[in-house]
Parts: sequence; C-alpha cells; structure tokens
Amino acid sequence: MLRGSILQTLVDTCQERTNQTPFNYGVYYKNTLVSLCHALEDSILANDCQPIVMTAFQRGKWYLQEADRYTKIARKSRHITILATPDAGFAEHPTGQLDNVSLISLLPEDPVAQEWHLVILSPTYTAMVMCQELSEADYGVSGIPDVDIERKFYGFWTFESDLVLQTAKLMLDCCEQNAPGMRQKLQSQLDEIAEALAQRDTTEQLSETVNRVVTYLKDRQETLPNANQLVNNQNALDRNLSANELQAFLRMAQAIDLSDTANPMAASEVASLCEALGQLLDLPAWQLKRLRLAGMLHRIDYLPGTGKSLPTIAREVSGPSCPYPLAHRLYA
Repeated sequence: MLRGSILQTLVDTCQERTNQTPFNYGVYYKNTLVSLCHALEDSILANDCQPIVMTAFQRGKWYLQEADRYTKIARKSRHITILATPDAGFAEHPTGQLDNVSLISLLPEDPVAQEWHLVILSPTYTAMVMCQELSEADYGVSGIPDVDIERKFYGFWTFESDLVLQTAKLMLDCCEQNAPGMRQKLQSQLDEIAEALAQRDTTEQLSETVNRVVTYLKDRQETLPNANQLVNNQNALDRNLSANELQAFLRMAQAIDLSDTANPMAASEVASLCEALGQLLDLPAWQLKRLRLAGMLHRIDYLPGTGKSLPTIAREVSGPSCPYPLAHRLYA
C-alpha cells in the first residue's frame, strides 16, 4: 500500500485501535469495480437516504465518464465530494457547478491520486469501496495492461457502518488538507449522521442493495468483450465478477451478524460447527470449504424484505451452467 494514502491511513488507524485489520482484501479488475460502484450508487437513487458521498476518481477523465450520473446522485444527496487530478477540465462540467458538489484537486504525485474510493454515509444506508491501483511492479512481467478494463486494484468493500464513518472522517481530513474549509462545511453533517447511526439498524436496505450488486455484476459478465479483444484471458475477468457475486452475499451475512447484539457471532459459530462436523465425517478439503461458506450464509434468509431465499436468488443470477462455485452450489 502507498504510504500517505487514505487506504493505508485507515489500515494503520485500525491496527492502532484494535491491533488488527478487519478487512476482506481482494484484487479487483476495473471492470468489476465499475459495476460494484454503480450498484452501490444506484441504491441512493432508489431510496430517500440523503447521504454524504465521498469519492476518489484518480484522474479527472475518469470522473467525466461518471459526471452525468452524478448529477442525478447529487439531487438525492446532502453533499458530494470528488477528489481527482484536474487533467480533463471536469470543473467546467455542470455537475461540478452544483451547490452540494465539491471538487477537490489532487496533485499527480499525491498517493490518493492512485486510489479509487466510494464512501456512502447516511442514517439508513452505509457502503464503501476502498482500493488503490496496482503499481507497475505489482503487475509483474505482464506489465500495465493496455486494455482499460483489465487494470487491477487492491482493497476491499463493505457495508459496515462503523468503518464507513471512520473512513469518511479520514477522507474529510484529506479534503481539508487540499481544500481548507471543507471540515467546516461537512463536520456538522457527519456528526448528525453518526448520531443517527448509533440509534438505528442499517441492515434494512441491504437485501435490495445486495440483489442490485449481484445483478449488475451478472450483467457485466454478459457484456464482456470477446477474448480476442483482451490482452489477458477473458476467464480472469469473468471469475473476478463471479467471486464478487458471492462476496456480496457474504458482506450481507456479516452485516446481519453485526446488527444482532444478542448473538453477533452466530454465523461464524455455525460455520465453525459445520467445518468441525465435516472433519469428523472426513470430508475432503473442498467440501469443508463449502460447508464453512454455507454456515456463514445461513442467516440471510432471515433478513426481512428479501422475498426470496438465497439459493433462489443465486440460481437466478448465476444460472445452472455457471462454472464457478457460487452460493447456490453450497446448497446443492
């Protein structure tokens, strides 16, 4: 991780407080991140949650690709903060002229200019993506991809409200350094949302959001370019999308546990029991892994408002011919 980046600062802060980093790290193709972020953003458009949205787009030209979308998002948000290097004149776009949109310019050498962040913070819905692009050395002998959708990012995404709030404060620190006065503009709104979050369960909207994430990832799979248009194997992009469909269900399971003050370790305890029983039955390692995942996911059916069971949803988004072991395979 880049020293001085928001992701590294968050990791260091968590290690200082708890001596651990509660993150599920992964490597994501840009292709996957676009679908994931669109799904999380569109949950703002579908609900009246009035969030604060903080983003890091790396370069102004990436922001310009999303600027029209952000006009709609701004209408449903308290405030939007966008960090990017000013290399494409994005300040002149109509979205950048809105009263509740702040554009923060980054220097190209700023570590944050190598990051891709989306932080959504509201009293009823919290979500975030925290990633930074792999360096040339990280790509190894293959080098930096020529095809944009094959670029890779390292990080994590979550719905956990405490982490989202903590990250929003760190991003506000970054904004203040680059644009003095941002703290005065946003601090009272952050405090108001933090107070509301302390008194409310934010899992109410998760089933709808997770279904949206899975649907968008599945749609992206169906529109992947032909293999001869890609430098790397098309299967790598496809697997990355499939893996995050399962991760979406796991994130929801984690959020359900966190919201259950009476038994916040239920899923992990069931997962451990499933694995122990599998060991007693002398099951092979691949079946033990699936048992553990099934244990982690077992509470999702109890989330109000799903309308469908997890196996049903997973079958719909994956299809019976899917070659990857998504959630519905765990129940087979």
